[in-house]
Amino acid sequence: MRPSPFTPIDALGRATLSGGRLLLDLAGFVFLALSPQRLRGWSRDPARRGAIATQIVFSGIDALPLLFLLALAAGIGFGGQLLVLLDPLTEDTQTLEILIHLVGLELAPLLTAFLLLARSGTAMAVELANMAQRRELEGLMLLQVDPIALFATPRLIAMALSQLALAILFATVALASAIAFAALTESTSLFRLLPQLPAALPPLALLLFVLRNLLFGLVIAASACLQGLTTGPLATEVPQHTQRAVVSALLLIFLLDGLFAALMLS
Repeated sequence: MRPSPFTPIDALGRATLSGGRLLLDLAGFVFLALSPQRLRGWSRDPARRGAIATQIVFSGIDALPLLFLLALAAGIGFGGQLLVLLDPLTEDTQTLEILIHLVGLELAPLLTAFLLLARSGTAMAVELANMAQRRELEGLMLLQVDPIALFATPRLIAMALSQLALAILFATVALASAIAFAALTESTSLFRLLPQLPAALPPLALLLFVLRNLLFGLVIAASACLQGLTTGPLATEVPQHTQRAVVSALLLIFLLDGLFAALMLS
C-alpha cells in the first residue's frame, strides 16, 4: 500500500497543534499557580516560605560548584578562543559586543536552563509524580489543602529566581574567564577589556536577559509540576510524565530563546 502524500503534512499539523496545546496548558497552569488567590499571604505562611527556601537551596546553591565549572569551561573553551580570533580584526567595543552577545546573553541562559532542567526539573517531576501515583495529593485535597499552592507555587517562584541568579553568575564567570584566558595565552594587553565590560552591556539587552531567565525558570518548573501533578495511579506513568516534562521544557526553552534572539536582533 502506497503511503499517503499528505502524511508528512499531517504529522506537521499534529505536532503544531500538540505544541500549541502544550503552550496553552503551561500558560494556564502558571496563571493558576501564581494567581493572587494563591499568592495572598504567602509571606506569612512558614510552610510556603520554607518550601521556597528549600527549593532555592536545592536548585540554586547546590548547583553552584557544577555551574562554576561549566561557566569556566565555556569561557575558556569558547569565549577565550573567540576573543583571540576577534581581537586583531575588530575594535574593543565591537569585540566586547560580540563576546557579550554570544557568551553572556545567549550561552549563559541556555546552559543554565539545561543544568537546572537536568538537576532540579527531573527531580521535581519524579517527586510530584510519585506523590500523585500514591494518591497522596487526593488525601491533601480531602483535608482542604491546595496541592498547587503548596507544591507548585513555591517551586515556580524558586526556580525563576534560581535561574536568574545562576545565569548572572554564569555570564560573569564565563566572560571574565574568557578575557583572562585570552590575555594569558595571547597578549596581556587584553586585560584592558575587563573594566569595559559593564559599560558595554546595553540596558535593553539587560532587561531582555532578566525576562528571558525568569521565563526559563517558570517553564522548567511549570512543566515539571504540571506533569507530576497529573500523573495517574499506574507506576509506569511516573517515567512517562517525567519524560514529557523534560521534552516539553526543552521545546519551550528553545522556542523562547529564538523569540528573544529575534527581539535582540530587531
